[in-house]
Amino acid sequence: MQRMKKLSTIEGSDALSNSEFFKLNPIMTNIPLLNVAFSGEVDGGLTGGITMLAGESKSFKTGFLIQLALAFQKKHPEGVVVFYDCEFSPLEYWKKAGINMDLVLHSPITTVEEMKHDMAKVLDGIEPDDKIMFVIDSVGGLASKKEAEDAVNRADMPVDMTRAKALNSFFRIITPQLNKMKIDLVLINSFYETMEMYSKRVYAGGKKVFLSCDDVWFISRSQQKEGKELIGYNFNLIIDKSRTIKEGSKFPISVTWEDGIDRYSGLYDLAKEFGALQVAGAWVKVVDFDTGEMSGNVRAKDIDWDFYEELLEHEPFREFLRCKYVLDHKPSE
Repeated sequence: MQRMKKLSTIEGSDALSNSEFFKLNPIMTNIPLLNVAFSGEVDGGLTGGITMLAGESKSFKTGFLIQLALAFQKKHPEGVVVFYDCEFSPLEYWKKAGINMDLVLHSPITTVEEMKHDMAKVLDGIEPDDKIMFVIDSVGGLASKKEAEDAVNRADMPVDMTRAKALNSFFRIITPQLNKMKIDLVLINSFYETMEMYSKRVYAGGKKVFLSCDDVWFISRSQQKEGKELIGYNFNLIIDKSRTIKEGSKFPISVTWEDGIDRYSGLYDLAKEFGALQVAGAWVKVVDFDTGEMSGNVRAKDIDWDFYEELLEHEPFREFLRCKYVLDHKPSE
């Protein structure tokens, strides 16, 4: 083994048990269920690589992208978010989230080739101690250079087939570099349904886009009401691909007009499933984590944040989440 290490010309070659590339330092978000969706841990999060967000219009894709960028800035206050943008969503979204916009490099783009050239150049110039995150809004909205030129020069050209090739080239170039340098890329993409009897979800840009991603989240939504009044939406993150989490897992995230993202989204139902809450009609009994006894009668909306914070620190509940969501997890004895 020592001779092989000396003979290798690849920088960073080492025994797999000692490899630096698998020592992870997650970027934790403020929403515990988002962290679980990445890693199965309430204090986990982004660990480098590519995350794709997709869904119907108004499914909060940009909102989730901004939350992940915010988590990066909280962990690395001097770090830079490189934002490739062809959608130009309102700046108000970023301001409301509390993003430091002076450390977001806004790069307006129109073609895949333009983005590929720029990101390759940025990656080539990054120094070892630089803290960088890339976000793209959106891959689905980008044309290829040829497609754009054809629109100007020849209106009667056949359908352009170079876009998928350009995206394949883009992901071949950036994927190994992002993983090697432990840099996160979060991108928004579009999708379509096939015309089969049992339709399948297909993500725009060709198979290479899907294959290159470490995490793929499809986002659906449903209305959240008080009586007849619409107060927000519930967004379901459906795991279409993950290296850690069971595919098909769903993570509900609540967003209201008044309060924004609910930090404790999804925890009420998980606490019931775990046994920390018992529901009888409109009333709920709450577990005492010290004694294990159920006591009190409260309404669901009156369960305070102290309970949820204690629940998140409760190791049996954390183990319950691992067993429920993590691939090939073996329960601890």
